[in-house]
Amino acid sequence: MDMVESKPEKTTDLVESKNLPFGVEYARSSRSSCKGCKDLIGQDSLRMSVREPSRFFDGLQDNWFHFSCFWKRIKPGKVQINERSIRGMDVIKWDDQERIREKIRAFMSGKLTESFPDKAFSAIKVEYAKTSRGKCFACKLPIAHKEMKFGKLTNWYHQQCLFKDVKFGGKIEDMGGFSYLSDEDQENLLTSLKNFEQEDEPDDSKENVKEASK
Repeated sequence: MDMVESKPEKTTDLVESKNLPFGVEYARSSRSSCKGCKDLIGQDSLRMSVREPSRFFDGLQDNWFHFSCFWKRIKPGKVQINERSIRGMDVIKWDDQERIREKIRAFMSGKLTESFPDKAFSAIKVEYAKTSRGKCFACKLPIAHKEMKFGKLTNWYHQQCLFKDVKFGGKIEDMGGFSYLSDEDQENLLTSLKNFEQEDEPDDSKENVKEASK
């Protein structure tokens, strides 16, 4: 009887995936903190990791960062990054894959700015106030029932009290809970918070993504 040849490709792929130096995923909760700025990473926001050998088990552990803080953490000339070196790259949304590809192009060409803010939209959570008993941490006034409130660490704020003169990294829609707001409120926030969105340094590179992935 002829022996059926085994096909170890999938097993090999799994092993290689576990050994990749970087990772990406959507935060499963808002309990983890960024290894860069130390602020919380909002639930459902895109986060990236630098993967290092664990002291507690045989393998690599993820050290998670806000999306914008991750690109501040890695340094040109010291690390190499491409699509194939990021675990989870193939399972995130296409738009988020494109955001990462843009960062890779800028990083590889040396055009990625190092002046990212320490604060990020992904560190903020937004939701509707369930009662009118809670108070804003800044102005100490009540937050009205069903009014949008914005959480940072363990404190809640009115929109106008949190967003004043500081710009935040990432995208407005990175805020935890953003997708659960009404369409109207999402549109209003995208407009009203636009001036508080830190713009990345322009990337005018015309090179194909594949060139950055070599």
